Amino acid sequence: MTPEQKSESDDYGRQRRMTVPSASDENARFKTDPRPLIRAKDLIWLIYLYPVRWLATVLPLRLLYFFGDALAGLAPGFLRTTRGRLVERLRLAFPQDAGDDRIDVSANKYFRNAAWRFLDDLLLARLV
Repeated sequence: MTPEQKSESDDYGRQRRMTVPSASDENARFKTDPRPLIRAKDLIWLIYLYPVRWLATVLPLRLLYFFGDALAGLAPGFLRTTRGRLVERLRLAFPQDAGDDRIDVSANKYFRNAAWRFLDDLLLARLV
């Protein structure tokens, strides 16, 4: 690694290299970090922690599970990279089904089960 580069880890512990401007660089103070201040992941956590937890205490169960099914249908679109990694790993685990639609069905079932699991976690507050 050269002196102009430094290493920084992201949210998942992966290392990424960033170029640090040298003192001789005239425009060094005008360079900005290309990462956004607020990411989609941050907004999802904000929505989950406040309005969704409040709604889970107020709404009837049937309506909550309806929203969970809707979330499960939208999740693969929002989490394309996660779904891609899941499909890739399923194809490695089940090479005989690699060209079959069963892998896509299993990936969709995974997201539906994950949404229901999140709802079940929210509903634990009703039991206490």
